Amino acid sequence: RLREFVKRRESERSIENLSKIIEEAGALALVGAKERAISTRYRFDAQPDLVVADKIQVQQVLLNLMRNAVEAMEGQPRRELAVFTAAREGNLIEIGVADTGAGLDEGVAARLFHPFVTSKQHGMGVG
Repeated sequence: RLREFVKRRESERSIENLSKIIEEAGALALVGAKERAISTRYRFDAQPDLVVADKIQVQQVLLNLMRNAVEAMEGQPRRELAVFTAAREGNLIEIGVADTGAGLDEGVAARLFHPFVTSKQHGMGVG
């Protein structure tokens, strides 16, 4: 079942509003963030906001990154989350998610994008 859960589906790309995709993902991922004293800042590049993307896949990645950021800031005196976009060469747009968490252990960071890698005691490494 786990393999089915993490199995990639076919990408369904369409023209989307990137800032809206990000804000919708944030609305879901950051439920309860204010109660945890987390300040969130969005900064969108002035470039055109329309992109060709699979909205669900982009939102899933953002949801995972934002939730991980919230968890990483637990116990930190300063809790700030920044989500931004920046235009890059070749009609590309970078999306960044930065937080004031403690950061990753070097061993985990080196394997971060391998399947089933996690720094969480009860994590599965699928998100």
